[in-house]
Amino acid sequence: MKSVRRDIKHEPLVRQLAETVNPTTKRSLFPTMRELLCFAAALGFQMSRRVPLGEGTAEVDGRVFENLDSAVDMIYLVGLAGMRDVGILQPEREEELIKVFEEYANGGLQILDEWLRAQGGDVYGDQAILTALRREQLLHDTVKPVAQAMSDVVF
Repeated sequence: MKSVRRDIKHEPLVRQLAETVNPTTKRSLFPTMRELLCFAAALGFQMSRRVPLGEGTAEVDGRVFENLDSAVDMIYLVGLAGMRDVGILQPEREEELIKVFEEYANGGLQILDEWLRAQGGDVYGDQAILTALRREQLLHDTVKPVAQAMSDVVF
């Protein structure tokens, strides 16, 4: 798989979310660039924000994505959903597929940047993201009663 690019204008945000270690959890919000880009692409798609990359880009080696089936699945899912064309899954269209993923990830990074700027002072980004996900009704804090949760468990 070819490398996945990201716009360098988001580099401070990427570093904040993928490298700033929270002293409570002892890890960054997104432990890998791969996880951050997959989240950003899903967010960009959900919020209908597909943004072409600028001239300056940084790359994540495609092997990083290939090492995790769910990451490859996310690239295919976002590409397929974004294009609404099963032909995008053909090997000869890999570059186009990855471009769609990159553009939705770029849109998602743009959204994340807006969310963090709106709630200044959140060094780790977790509270700003949770607040915005709730505000956009993308995260529901409903807790099922124990009896109902137990009835959902099937052996």
